[in-house]
Amino acid sequence: MRTAIALVVVLALAAPAFSSAVVEGQQVMYVGGTVSGLKEGAMGRLDLTQEKGLVFEASGARHEIPYAQITSHKYSEELARRMGVIGTVAVVLVKRRQRRHFVEINYRGDDGTPHVAVFEISKDAVQTVTAVLDARATKRTHAAYAR
Repeated sequence: MRTAIALVVVLALAAPAFSSAVVEGQQVMYVGGTVSGLKEGAMGRLDLTQEKGLVFEASGARHEIPYAQITSHKYSEELARRMGVIGTVAVVLVKRRQRRHFVEINYRGDDGTPHVAVFEISKDAVQTVTAVLDARATKRTHAAYAR
């Protein structure tokens, strides 16, 4: 029994080493959506300083989402790994469970086609990204719903 518990603890602690890319600091990962020209899993950064739109830049690719075309946005958070009851108990005794933070942006293209882009952001960037989207896209979002 001790061997099994020790094995579970070792595997739980080693799991982050085998996991996919970790988003840290100002990094952003494009998780998926309808954006052509961006590969799922592309790591880059969001430029929130532009007045007209949100810009995602990743290894030569650049995609802009105009704030005026954003119809909605949503922040969510999920557990990074699901380990079952025994694994969860073992990990919680040793360290906190990791969470992944996502921002889903729904917008319309120039031709009116609906699009979506899902980005994973670091926990350090959550407040900044959601505040900018609330400030710059929300007013336009309410106007879009009134039509």
